[in-house]
Amino acid sequence: FFILSKIFQLVWIPFTWILVLVVAYYLATTRKWKRRWKCLAWCVAIIFSNPWLYNQVMLAWHIPPTALKDLPNTQAVILLGGMSGYDSDKRGYFIGNSDRFIQTVQIYHTKKASKILIAGGSSDISGKNPPESWFLDAAFQQSGIPAADIIIETSSRNTEENIQNIQKVADSLEIKSPFLLVTSSWHMPRALALCKKNQVEVIPVPCDYKVFPKKQTEWRDFIPDITL
Repeated sequence: FFILSKIFQLVWIPFTWILVLVVAYYLATTRKWKRRWKCLAWCVAIIFSNPWLYNQVMLAWHIPPTALKDLPNTQAVILLGGMSGYDSDKRGYFIGNSDRFIQTVQIYHTKKASKILIAGGSSDISGKNPPESWFLDAAFQQSGIPAADIIIETSSRNTEENIQNIQKVADSLEIKSPFLLVTSSWHMPRALALCKKNQVEVIPVPCDYKVFPKKQTEWRDFIPDITL
C-alpha cells in the first residue's frame, strides 16, 4: 500500500494527465482523434490552472480554523508528520507545511496540551533517511519544550500508520483521549476520517491554510496559474 500510494501521487497530478494527452495526440493516426486529444489537453490545463476554481474547491474542502482560546485543555496533542525532510548530509530542515510545527508549539505553551505526540517515521521509499520525528523532537526542545513532554513514534510511513502507531504509544503510556490533532487544513478531512476508522478520538486543530475567503472576486482570479 505504501508503494502504491507513492505511485498514485504521480498519477493523480494534472501535469501527468496533460503529458499523457499530449503523447496520445502525437500517437493518434487520424485528424479526428488528434483534435479530441488536443481539446482534452487544453481543457485539463485550463481547468486545473484556474485560481478561482482552485480556491473554491480548497475552501469547500478544508476545515475552518479554530481559535486556541476555544480549545479544551487536553493531555496531549498529536502532530502528524510531513513538514520536514533531510538533505544528503542527513541534516533536517523545514518545508512548506511547517505551520504545523508552529501551531503545536503554541498549543503547548498556552497549556492546551501537556504532552506532544509526534507521529513520523521516514516516508522515503528507500528507507535511508532518519525518521522525521527525530528532527522535530530536537526542534521542539530548541523552542523551549522539555524532552520529557515530547513523545515520538518513528516507524510510520503514511497518515494511517501515523494514527495507528501513535494510538498504541498513547495507550502504552495511559494518555487519555480526546487528543488535539494538528495537521494542514487540506489534510485534515482525510486525517479525521482515518481517526474515525481507527476509533481515535480527536479534536481538529487545522493550520497551514493555502487559501482564505475573499469578499470580492477579482479579474486576476481567472488568470491561469501553472503553480497551482
